[in-house]
Amino acid sequence: ETEADVVLLKRGNFNAVRTAHYPHAPALLAACDRAGLCVVDEANVETHGLDPPDLLADKPAWLEAHLCRVEALVARDQTHPSVIAW
Repeated sequence: ETEADVVLLKRGNFNAVRTAHYPHAPALLAACDRAGLCVVDEANVETHGLDPPDLLADKPAWLEAHLCRVEALVARDQTHPSVIAW
């Protein structure tokens, strides 16, 4: 199913996909690698629904948790040629 979705995106002349707000799906990156679709890969550091929205991002106490998620993302996805930005 993921492969078909990526093929459909390429047929629609899309060049890239952003992974924001979605859980990690290994099949997506593999399909994008094969199809030549670029990926903007994002870690799960969203804080939607908080008031103010940047509440956690501005707190030094949350820095380590955010960095841990970003570092894990890079370590996991660094070998995928489709990933053009983190």
